[in-house]
Amino acid sequence: MDQSINSKTVISLNRLETIQIQSTSDITGTRINSSKPLAVISGNKCTNVPCGVHACDHLVEQMYPVHRWGYTFTVVPSAYRESGDVVRVVGSTDDTAVDITGVSRLLLNRSEFFEFKVLKDAPVYVNASKPIMVLQFTQSQGTDGLESDPYMMVVPAIEQFSSSYTIATANLPDKVYKNFVNIVIKNSSKEGLRVDGAALDGVAWLAIPGTDFIAVQLNITAGTHRIEHMSPVQTFSVFSYGFAKYVSYGYPGGLRLANLDVTKCVPNTGQPADGVDNDCDMKIDEELFNGIDDDDDGVIDEDLSSLPPEVDYPKDTVIVSGSETVTHNLTIETGTPNATGSERCVAYRDITINFTDSTDDNGCWMDIKRTWFVQDGCGNIVQATQNVSVYSSWKAFRADPSFNCTGVLQRVGCNESTE
Repeated sequence: MDQSINSKTVISLNRLETIQIQSTSDITGTRINSSKPLAVISGNKCTNVPCGVHACDHLVEQMYPVHRWGYTFTVVPSAYRESGDVVRVVGSTDDTAVDITGVSRLLLNRSEFFEFKVLKDAPVYVNASKPIMVLQFTQSQGTDGLESDPYMMVVPAIEQFSSSYTIATANLPDKVYKNFVNIVIKNSSKEGLRVDGAALDGVAWLAIPGTDFIAVQLNITAGTHRIEHMSPVQTFSVFSYGFAKYVSYGYPGGLRLANLDVTKCVPNTGQPADGVDNDCDMKIDEELFNGIDDDDDGVIDEDLSSLPPEVDYPKDTVIVSGSETVTHNLTIETGTPNATGSERCVAYRDITINFTDSTDDNGCWMDIKRTWFVQDGCGNIVQATQNVSVYSSWKAFRADPSFNCTGVLQRVGCNESTE
């Protein structure tokens, strides 16, 4: 298509049709609007980072819609590389103020971008007044002489962090890759982090200036890896990447793709784990069902991160007992709940069932208010009350007692008995 990138071009596409737009110059900031959903893949056939440094490699990444862009970002440099990485920040709206660790505040207009370098072992924090996109580029092998080459990776916003990821490394017969993951998490949440089921003990964490986040760079084996937090409301980010001679790969391990356009957000009850900002606070699925205001917004058990367990509770129970000399006692078991949890929560930990009793003892009868607590592996807690009434006689029942109960069972006086 022979068109200037500054011109407005209207294209019609049918289902599964594609169009490729090429340019001899940088087309960062090109805006694409569509009447229906589509996917946009951006990249380059062979790029040197920086220009003129050997060697070049292809770049490719799927772009996120603008209303999925975010406000706050953490950028952690690639492990292994001595030369650091290049970061590009793209504005979505005019007069966007951007603060970057170690860089003076800058203003971006719509489609403008700014580049800076992040040094080895020196993560940075990026904060914007309006939605931005952040991209990270590793540099060409010639910058530090280490086996590698450029890759391009979209950096997820903190608002789009998730609580579980599954990643896969590159594994080619003719290339031996050095594979890594970068993990960013709040310092207060790191204890619950698990990589392939194991806690991260004895690793070197990097502080991210201006935040309560920390980062770690891990060398991992080839294959598939599961990285998750023991609590679904504790979110973090994962970046998977690797290097071989004149080749590399890098991609975000995953992210949520919630609509962060607060100007169009309408509070709603939603469904648990629906990936939607139900309470319009630019956080997604941030609470457990536990009767606690987990996100300190004054609302309890909204925007749930997972389905609470389903429980079949025992019914109210009446127990009638005679003296210890009676041959035939009438005993009714109080029962216990049967509970099932969501697949994800069951994978974390087993369901636990506990109860507390509040007792009103009147001598010949006793009322027990039993409160059941059922907690799943995610930390969701559901509860219900069971009433247990125990009736006792000081004298033995006959071996063949007959009871004719209609309506509400009435208590008998302590000096009365059935003979």
